[in-house]
Amino acid sequence: MLTAYLYLLCQCTHAIWYRAGNEMDGPGRANTFPGIPHVANETTRLRRRQGTKFPMSVLIYHANAFCGPTARGNPAAVCLLKKPAAAEWMQAVAQQMNLSQTGFIIRREPDQFDLRFFSPRKEMSLCGHVTFCAAHAVWSEMLCTKNTPITFHTASGSLSVRNNDSFVEIALPMNPCQETSTPEWLSQAIPLRPVRVLAGVNKYLVEVATAQEVEEVQPDFAVLRDRADRGVIVTAASADPSYDIVSRYFAGYVGIDEDPATGAAHCCLVPYWKEKLRKNRIRAHQASPRGGVMEGRIEADRVLLAGKARTVLRGELLI
Repeated sequence: MLTAYLYLLCQCTHAIWYRAGNEMDGPGRANTFPGIPHVANETTRLRRRQGTKFPMSVLIYHANAFCGPTARGNPAAVCLLKKPAAAEWMQAVAQQMNLSQTGFIIRREPDQFDLRFFSPRKEMSLCGHVTFCAAHAVWSEMLCTKNTPITFHTASGSLSVRNNDSFVEIALPMNPCQETSTPEWLSQAIPLRPVRVLAGVNKYLVEVATAQEVEEVQPDFAVLRDRADRGVIVTAASADPSYDIVSRYFAGYVGIDEDPATGAAHCCLVPYWKEKLRKNRIRAHQASPRGGVMEGRIEADRVLLAGKARTVLRGELLI
């Protein structure tokens, strides 16, 4: 808690100094914060040379996806671009944000946007919770009305998102899994006795006997970082009657030890548990330390995930 207070104090102090610098810029303009020296940083020098308040800025949202009363959900950063940006710059921003994923959107049509995903290590083809937060940012900025569905064009194809009775509902491509043998590294990394091991695109799905095993598993993250070639979902039927299933997701192969609440993992989980439980709607709890909650159903070849998003921060990224 003390660390959080100190961080907030530093941010507020920096903002005051930066504002003081703005007030000192023009000829004959007084400093509205007496006693605070002008901060002549590189941004200020650029602004002076170009004659603008901000030489370049990007609107950025920090939001949580799949949150609930006791679940903080999965944090994501979303940058709303005014023009295309270089992949190297987007990768650098993702490293700076240091979240599991950062998204970059640019408008194509009134209700259509291009969207790219970057982890701190590499560009990704799909990220459900960033798409979720991107739609939340678009509606929050009133770029589209909330009754207007949004289409995002991504490396994984077109993804549609809509508001549905105060819930955000995202349609993601289904990722069905097939039973497979267990790789040696998986047995070393996940010290559990699986009921079944299945494989899908970029995912292993490991079903275990009890929800307690899912909640208490302690993976060998070093093995997952060094030897895994895909993410690992560990799942079981839920012991809590509020949910049908429980899961956790480990993605060391892209630099994420544990992802808090994962849309892409439920592209495997929802079709698997739909058949096993013979239910059309799957109420899911991702039992990470932050926690995530969502409801999934199948429509054609898509997994529709519904949940809630919450804005944490909104501001300008100065670049």
